[in-house]
Amino acid sequence: MKCIPFVAAMTLSLSSITYASGSDHSYKGHDGKSYMDKIVKKLELNQDQQSAVKQLHEQYRAEKKALREKHHQDMSEVLNAKQMEKYLKIKKKMKQRKAKKHVEG
Repeated sequence: MKCIPFVAAMTLSLSSITYASGSDHSYKGHDGKSYMDKIVKKLELNQDQQSAVKQLHEQYRAEKKALREKHHQDMSEVLNAKQMEKYLKIKKKMKQRKAKKHVEG
């Protein structure tokens, strides 16, 4: 878990660079390949850097998934069934709003 802050900072840095470069922000469900292609091109990464960045993204993605699953499990232990159902509806609604915001620009 010690590498999460580093990976998060690296991801945020790359996101900031992509944003600052005036990239297209249309929401496409986050196509990982085209995202990496953009990063490689915009940052002019060599082969070693491409490999390292790809590995960081894969590691971060796996850690993030595990953390989401743990959070879901922990929430289900705290909330009763009715509250958990409401919580999941709220999360779904927020996700839809976020996706809609990305589409609208």
